[in-house]
Amino acid sequence: MTEPAGRVFRPGATVPLLFVWAALTGASAGFLIQHALRLGGEPEAKTMAWLLAVISILVGPVPFFIHFVRLCLVWVSVEEGGLLLSNGRAINWHEVRSVEQKDGAFKGLLRPNPLIFLLSAGSCALVYYVILPAVALLTPWHPRVIVTLTSGETLVFRDLMNATTFVREVDSRKSGGTPRGQG
Repeated sequence: MTEPAGRVFRPGATVPLLFVWAALTGASAGFLIQHALRLGGEPEAKTMAWLLAVISILVGPVPFFIHFVRLCLVWVSVEEGGLLLSNGRAINWHEVRSVEQKDGAFKGLLRPNPLIFLLSAGSCALVYYVILPAVALLTPWHPRVIVTLTSGETLVFRDLMNATTFVREVDSRKSGGTPRGQG
């Protein structure tokens, strides 16, 4: 496999938020499991506690683990001759037709007021900065960069760190220019 010589971009812009979400849902699952183990002869309550614990693990720690592994294994590099993907595929600049950045589903949905955050003791901040981005990451509408090739093929880079810089560099190089800050 070819090692990247250019600037490397990785998915994982929301991994820190997803970690907080995973910690919250993991702690909830732990409490639910302890509660289920302490319940005596109430099978319905015990079943519900176990079910909620499993759901908490499936929507929190499991997606965090998957996104963390993806952060470690998947990358795209902006090279002199084009893009180099972590699977070894090289794409020349003349093959790139367009590049665009799409925001996540909840971007701009709320206009947070700092006073509301203060009065709600951080509950609104938790919803706005942790829960909504985590939910968006678990849907097909999370932040992404779409590169369209001249062949009509599209490459989608989901949750890319420094996505704006990546889009700017690819856009300037595909049109034959020099990326800003490099010349």
